Amino acid sequence: MAVSDCFALDPETARQQFRTACRKAGVTATPYFAPQLGASAPDPIVEVVRFGDPEANGVLALTGGSWEDEGLCASGIQTAILRDRIGDDLPPGVGLILIHAIAPDGLSGLEARSRSWSDQPQRQWTQRALAAAENRFARYIGKNGESETQGGAKGTPWQAQLLCRIADSCFRNAQRVALLDIRTGPGNYGDAEIFACAGKREEDVRRATVLFGAGHLAGGPDGGGYPGELAYGLMTALERSDLAAAVLEFGTYSMRSILAPRPGRAFYPDSEDWREGVWQQSLAVTRRALQRLAEPDPTPAPSNPS
Repeated sequence: MAVSDCFALDPETARQQFRTACRKAGVTATPYFAPQLGASAPDPIVEVVRFGDPEANGVLALTGGSWEDEGLCASGIQTAILRDRIGDDLPPGVGLILIHAIAPDGLSGLEARSRSWSDQPQRQWTQRALAAAENRFARYIGKNGESETQGGAKGTPWQAQLLCRIADSCFRNAQRVALLDIRTGPGNYGDAEIFACAGKREEDVRRATVLFGAGHLAGGPDGGGYPGELAYGLMTALERSDLAAAVLEFGTYSMRSILAPRPGRAFYPDSEDWREGVWQQSLAVTRRALQRLAEPDPTPAPSNPS
């Protein structure tokens, strides 16, 4: 399969290609269903694949934005990672997690991106769900140091419950977590920009710069680079770890798309050169992060003076 063939044009084809790549790589994707539908749903809302030692100290996770275009782009990257068996040759003590979700209905609260890039996302559930996630994890690391029964407290939004289940099962042993969210936007055609996502700690930004080579701050003077709701929710859920989060955003703007519009996706070009460039740049950033996670953390949290 050529790299460009890893990038599907619709969600169903993308899911099938991802699952086929999992089978060929000899790995099993763990499905996560929306609680109100359960296993009776035709498709899981999220599928997760993990490579490496379950006890790995450092873990890199890849997610796929919020919009359908971005999910298809991230799916292509993850399928190519499986195809090339990148997870078979990880540095010691490092794990790799692929979180496969293409604009999951109800999780992001967003519709597929329209052709107008000026349309701003309406974050319908973020504040409510993430507030619940923060409360959940405050209890998680409470005085007993134990998590409550899976599923969360009564009344907790199901989106937050799902994020908690993923965090519990995939990241509980990791002390260092790197999260890379794949997004597309109106930047120069094929160009990649890396935005560090600021958490509640200043060192989180420094870690993102070291691990990913981030050159911008999400939402800073350069604008853009905001993580999608799935990535943002996991950032909240994973604050107990030394977290480094970044957005890898690929530009899709070209004069052809403006002057000669045609059927297709404005934020997901179907050209082989764009897809090849996206893959090569994603691979370079992924390999850098994996290698840096195997090294001692150069930005430990500063100690409080007594």
